[in-house]
Amino acid sequence: MDQLMFSLYFQYEDVSRQDPLLKPNHANVLEVPGSCKIIVVPKTTPSIKNGKLAMEISYGQKLKQRASTGKSFRSNPFLGSNKDKKGYVSDLA
Repeated sequence: MDQLMFSLYFQYEDVSRQDPLLKPNHANVLEVPGSCKIIVVPKTTPSIKNGKLAMEISYGQKLKQRASTGKSFRSNPFLGSNKDKKGYVSDLA
């Protein structure tokens, strides 16, 4: 039981609460969407990881695994960084 509570606490404090703050399109913390509730589904298939499932439930987005991580950082359009057609930063220097 303690392990379950620790994993839920870790998921909320280190992933669910911090992830919207790391998105580059928010000018201040008041623009970050809040979570009104966290739903825990105990009976899931073993192939789904808990963190991925929690992110899909709380934000309503399906997470994808990208083949290349070199262009995974989104750029802020107001900073004038070099971007490709999809809005990804092409140089990380």
